[in-house]
Amino acid sequence: LAYFFFPDRTHCMAVIHYEARSPNGLQPETQLRYELQIDSISRPIRVACIFSAKKQKNLNFPTLRETAQRFGLSLELVNPAQPLQEQGPFDIVLHKLTDELCKASEGDCASLALVASIEEYTQTHPDTIIIDSLNGVRALLDRRLTCEIMTACEIHRVDGPSELGPPYVFIREQRIDPTLVSNAGLTFPVIVKRIVAHSKKAHQMAIVYNAEGLAAVQGPCVVQQFINHGAAMVKLFAVGETIFTEIRPSIRNQCAGPAQTVHFDSASVSKADSASALNEIGAHKRALSFNTELLVALVRRLKARLGLQLFGVDVVIEEGSSDMYVVDINYFPGYAGIDEFPACLCRLLAESVQASQ
Repeated sequence: LAYFFFPDRTHCMAVIHYEARSPNGLQPETQLRYELQIDSISRPIRVACIFSAKKQKNLNFPTLRETAQRFGLSLELVNPAQPLQEQGPFDIVLHKLTDELCKASEGDCASLALVASIEEYTQTHPDTIIIDSLNGVRALLDRRLTCEIMTACEIHRVDGPSELGPPYVFIREQRIDPTLVSNAGLTFPVIVKRIVAHSKKAHQMAIVYNAEGLAAVQGPCVVQQFINHGAAMVKLFAVGETIFTEIRPSIRNQCAGPAQTVHFDSASVSKADSASALNEIGAHKRALSFNTELLVALVRRLKARLGLQLFGVDVVIEEGSSDMYVVDINYFPGYAGIDEFPACLCRLLAESVQASQ
């Protein structure tokens, strides 16, 4: 019995039958009979999927699994309560563990065990591909680090406009001192965001119109310059080297003044069908001019800096100057409305294995 393995992840099984007949009066010669049977078997690429019930629903996981089969992939939902070592072997680990990484950093036992299980598995199975690196994802869970990354990946154009993160200041104390905001070069209105980018309250933000309004919010936080951008933003979605763009609703233009601080959920103002009081209905359907090549270059620079395959970038274009600002980066977004995403993701997974051989 012999096995032959080939680079395309198939193997052939050759069964050789040997038969010898002893010499006798009727059969004086030894006869040998060789029978060769070839059974080619293609082994699917096993992908360990670690998703919450919500993420499975957003991905339409049953349909994604069917698509994956056409690419020679077997998507397998693993039990997060059981060590990954006991459920393998896997060729790829595909995950959305932003919430679990945040909980682990806060000492949650179940999340700590899950993260440790994945890290142990990838250390003991160095050939297993993980999409994406846990350290790369961690960089997007802290808005301080995200702001630093956005600034570091600034791209300038010869004719002036550029892409960079808006001016910001990190507030360490619970009370926000207006002097720290002004010393950082920020002018009202500003937008206040929590440090942790993924949690139940991560999307809760505030627009502050004056120094007195800072009393209505608490640190630690990131205070970021609000950029007037005509109530529309460009969302970029990266799937490996493939980049999709979509125009989405956003917050309408704001101005400094005596208005009270407005608290809002950022998820409610940037969906395709958002109709928040902060939106300007229909604004995202107007023609929006932007330099696609420049934005693609920006996403690729972010990809190289983060080492991630799956992430989204929110960009706003300032009215008047046409400067483009990265206002948020998030890991493994929903890719809602992108019909090509399932096939694109499966192609990425299959090509990642092929490239590693």
